[in-house]
Amino acid sequence: MSLESFYLGPGWTVRETWEAEVLGFLDGDVWAIEWQGEEVRERMTARLDVLVWLDHPRATPGGQLAAGAGFRFARRTLTPRQ
Repeated sequence: MSLESFYLGPGWTVRETWEAEVLGFLDGDVWAIEWQGEEVRERMTARLDVLVWLDHPRATPGGQLAAGAGFRFARRTLTPRQ
């Protein structure tokens, strides 16, 4: 799960409820989430059983970051909000 999906709201604004929503998500039996969100990292760490560190070459994450940002921009721009 991307923390951005909890953190960012319409117009790329920070959602006030993002921390509570992340912690609610982490209450589930099975979950996977990226290692970001310094505000919730300590509480996230307390709830994990396994931490997997992927040490990719620098070119790989950079391309994934650009592709992911482009996808999220397109999805948020082209998809009508309810």
